[in-house]
Amino acid sequence: MNTEIRALMGARLRLERERLELLQPDMAALGDVKPRTYQDWERGIAGVSAEFLAVVAAHGVDVCYIVTGERTGSAEKRLSEDESALLKRWRSGSPALRGYLQEMGLGPGSGGNTVAIGGDVGQQVNGDQTVTGPMTFKVGGKRK
Repeated sequence: MNTEIRALMGARLRLERERLELLQPDMAALGDVKPRTYQDWERGIAGVSAEFLAVVAAHGVDVCYIVTGERTGSAEKRLSEDESALLKRWRSGSPALRGYLQEMGLGPGSGGNTVAIGGDVGQQVNGDQTVTGPMTFKVGGKRK
């Protein structure tokens, strides 16, 4: 490992330790290494071991950040506001809501062209609607 990479990883290791509000001896103990070894890693004198990273990951350390400089979940930060809201709703939603959102993903916006609405008569769609291209709507079933 070259000196520049060791220095970058050491600096990020220090930032992660500070984010977790730990002292160097505490972080060393968390990863089951000697304090001197940990200090060398933060200084960039030696490369951080994979074993240490695997152990501290279970304690909330962002290993991806230490290794790559990119925070875990930072891809989500590149989402638009609408995409972030949808993802947040998905994660906090019930299984029924997730199923609904999945079905919506299979609807016309994703290449399909059929919308089936079942259930009792009197179903309606509220709000702004945009329908493009040929579509087939099947409402209800056979008359009795």
